[in-house]
Parts: sequence; structure tokens; C-alpha cells
Amino acid sequence: MEASEQLDQLATALNKAQAVIPGAKKDSQNPHFRSTFADLASVWGACREALTNEGLSVAQMFEPAPDGHLMLRTTLLHSSGQWLSGVCLMPLPKADPQGYGSAATYARRYGLAAMVGVVPEDDDGNAASSPYAPQERASAPPPAQRPQNGEPAPAGFSCSLCKKSITRGQHDVSIRGFGQPLCPACQKAAVESSPQSGEQKLPEGACPECHAPAGKAHAMKCSHHPPRETPGAFRE
Repeated sequence: MEASEQLDQLATALNKAQAVIPGAKKDSQNPHFRSTFADLASVWGACREALTNEGLSVAQMFEPAPDGHLMLRTTLLHSSGQWLSGVCLMPLPKADPQGYGSAATYARRYGLAAMVGVVPEDDDGNAASSPYAPQERASAPPPAQRPQNGEPAPAGFSCSLCKKSITRGQHDVSIRGFGQPLCPACQKAAVESSPQSGEQKLPEGACPECHAPAGKAHAMKCSHHPPRETPGAFRE
């Protein structure tokens, strides 16, 4: 940071200006990150009138910088001749006019906001910071719940009473037998509480333990439903 020998008048003027400077509005869209942010025009719009009323002005100029970087100097001037300045060294996202312009706009926006005390809404830095911004890691999906019969519970199938996950077979069987999706425990409770307790039957071929449709593939996984004999199979 560099400054004039005296800063008393500049400090007094800046103090009065900051008392009335509002926050910069988020009026620009960033389609890449699906977010809004306060652009350079918004930052200037928030502070220009307050600075002018107190005899303050801002000058921003580029200075020589190391390869792959951009250097911007922001200077706050007062009508008394007092001044205050600082530089911002910004890495270039790519070495072409577009990358230089993106970094320049980003540096001007934050250099101005930092110098006069404007508080812009947070943003992502757009293309100027995208190569350096930390990437948000996608959260791992929660482990799938598994009923006692070992079949994975597909998404969207749950008991209408206790809300526990159920298999597709349990869902289909309970819809046919009870008119609503029920887990085995709630099916058993519904049968026991029925006026005709003990008379309600499961659909033909359903496993009495897990209520899933019986079949060769099911019989290999469920010990409570013995596999059907293949017609004509030889038995000793």
C-alpha cells in the first residue's frame, strides 16, 4: 500500500461516504454456476454518488506483471490532493484477450470494493477464478436399505403405515391383497386385526414369509419358500 504524507482529510471524507454506501446488489447471472453476483457496474453504482459528494474519486490502472498474471493499481483520490493506493496481482485463467479481460474485470471489481468498503454479494469469480476455485465434491449416495429377506429395497417403495422400505414383490402383493403397500409386519397386523382374522389369504404363489411372488429365482434366496419341483424330474 502507498499513500500521501497526510491522510486526515481523505480519511474524514471516506468515513462520511462509507456511512451511506449501501451493499452492491446481485444483479448479474452466472449461467455456469447457476448463481447471481454483484458485477463491476453494481459496485460502482453503490458507491459513486457517496464518493462524489465527499470529494473522493477512484482511478484504476494496469501495471507490469509477471508472466501469466495481471497487476491492477487502485487509487483513492481526495480533492485536497491526498491519496491512497494499493495493487492487486491476479493470475490469468488463459493467455488470450478473453482471459485477460475476465481477470481485469474481476480485479477492478474487487479492487474498488476493497478500497472504498463496498460489501458485494459473494460470487464465484467467474472465469477469472474457475481454474483455482475448489471443486465441490459430490456427496456419496446413502447406502441402500435392505429388508430382512436380503432383497434390495428399490427407491419409491415403502409401507404406507410405518414408512419402511419394501421390495417390489412385497409392494405388488400387498396392493393385490390389501389395497395399499404394506410391509410384512403391517400385513400380519392387518390380518390379525381383521374381523375375519386368519381367513384372509395371500395371493396364490406368494411366499408366506416375505410375501414376494414365488419362483425359481426367489426360492434360491428365500429359505422359507421351497423351490418347486420340475415336472418329470427324476427323484431317488
